[in-house]
Amino acid sequence: MSDSENSGYSIIAEPSGILDPKGTEWNVQLTHLLRNTERYAWGNWTLDPAIRVGALGWFNPSDTHVQLANYQMDLQPTEHRAAVDWHLEQGHVRQTTAGVQFDVPYLDPTTGTEVTVGLQSKWEFGSKGSLTSQGSGVGVAYVENGAQYMLDNYQAIYDVAKSVNKVNGGDIVQGFGMITKVWLTDGCVNLGSRQDKSEFSITGSVDGVSAMTGSDQSASLKGSYKNTSTADNVEKRIFPSKADTVEHNDPVAYAYEFSSFAGETVVIPRYVADISALNLSLHNSGSYIVNATVTYTSGGKRHERTTRISGGLTGQITDIPLDATNVDIRMAFAAGTTQVLRVSNPLNTWFLGRGEIELTGWWPGASGANWK
Repeated sequence: MSDSENSGYSIIAEPSGILDPKGTEWNVQLTHLLRNTERYAWGNWTLDPAIRVGALGWFNPSDTHVQLANYQMDLQPTEHRAAVDWHLEQGHVRQTTAGVQFDVPYLDPTTGTEVTVGLQSKWEFGSKGSLTSQGSGVGVAYVENGAQYMLDNYQAIYDVAKSVNKVNGGDIVQGFGMITKVWLTDGCVNLGSRQDKSEFSITGSVDGVSAMTGSDQSASLKGSYKNTSTADNVEKRIFPSKADTVEHNDPVAYAYEFSSFAGETVVIPRYVADISALNLSLHNSGSYIVNATVTYTSGGKRHERTTRISGGLTGQITDIPLDATNVDIRMAFAAGTTQVLRVSNPLNTWFLGRGEIELTGWWPGASGANWK
């Protein structure tokens, strides 16, 4: 947990280690890298095939990977196929690729043809904890309106949560929920160095190795390889897991999103950590005094909160209920104009339940209010 100094409230941060890029726990590092572009993603370092849309499970406060409840909801996910390769690196990683000549013609599992030349991709890791994750993405699968689906199936999910002691009375505890989106691959490598100066290489057909390493331009070939080689201590997770084959079954997830219950009537979509309440910060970087009025609907009733922010200071509206919707923020600038911002469902859009507004303007000039 991290405390916000001088703010009057605390924000429950992401699970420990996620924000520290120097951590050596592989899924921590992978998740950190993924969130540079996908803010709510969790990594699937082990390429666990049980990570599927509709799988139920939970996160404990220090977890970096979902603990599965061994229960799959009966749903048909929506799939969007698109070839998007990815290359993630951390630490000291050097990759080289060279052509190879096979002494005996090799039956390429990717194309089904015999080949006499191929590729070898080699990774050299200069320091312990360095990693790479790369491969050929084939698209995403997700459940349409996952939060509503979970609410509609509350009792079934509650029964599973109860079986693993993740309920409190009639409520599912926060952190228990469902995988609602996955990023899919049919060829990839996850490599991490357990010591300074280590190596790993993969050899196979041009098409197979290209698909494994995310350099396949055809968008139609599945990854494969003839063999691998390791020098020193390397953590390796590869899909497909066996040489001389292609994976004829479904692609595997290399990353996913998770949605959590927060009681019986609230779902936290794209969960990354527990959220006790919604909090709004209004930072005044200008000279105007601003009187802010926040109204929202919670429990079927309309509520109002106010705060006054002088220039150079930050105002807070804290402990807004998680079920708050139709939030209106009206900001009256003294001797200036009135600005209004609205958000229909802040739990869907405020990262870690925290909304931030920047107030600007120097008298007698124009004033402004924008989301940060």
